[in-house]
Amino acid sequence: MLTVEKSIRHCVVLGALLGAPMLAHAGLAGDQISWQYYAYGDPYVTGGSPGEFVAGVTEDHFADLSANYFTVSGNDSQIIFNEFGAPSPWSPSVVSLDDGGLFIRNGVLLYNFDAPITNVFIDASTNMVGMTMDRITYTSTAIAVDWTEVGYPTPGGRLVLNVSVVPEPSSALMLGAGMLLIGSLLRRRRN
Repeated sequence: MLTVEKSIRHCVVLGALLGAPMLAHAGLAGDQISWQYYAYGDPYVTGGSPGEFVAGVTEDHFADLSANYFTVSGNDSQIIFNEFGAPSPWSPSVVSLDDGGLFIRNGVLLYNFDAPITNVFIDASTNMVGMTMDRITYTSTAIAVDWTEVGYPTPGGRLVLNVSVVPEPSSALMLGAGMLLIGSLLRRRRN
């Protein structure tokens, strides 16, 4: 027969196992993420830039009459640039953005994330030649991608960024409150 203490421990372990997916799920899905292309010393305001997409729902395109430069979308844990249609590699440029730890000569700024960003790294499925982590800068609120003179296969170029965000506080609070409730109910039952 289980003692009350063992029952409490089992409930705590079960609650943690059931609650972990809720905490892990707090990601990018559903975020309306904005983006701005930068090149030649300034923000680029043509061809759909600036733009936005909803992670896991929609995608957006940067294009002009001569080419589709890229498509950007996201899912719960990634930002995906693909369908590069312009000639490779990206052009050289003077510094276009250097502000608060974010740096771009020729590239894209992503912003308006719902939760604070804790980590960004390049996914192994990326096939842009020369794309390394020193070309990615980020803060808790934005990601800057500098792809100056980086090449990619045409068609088929792909840049995937894995993005971690802070879990929603409400999920952690709900899990903690549930664990306290279970513990107090089991203690009452013992008395």
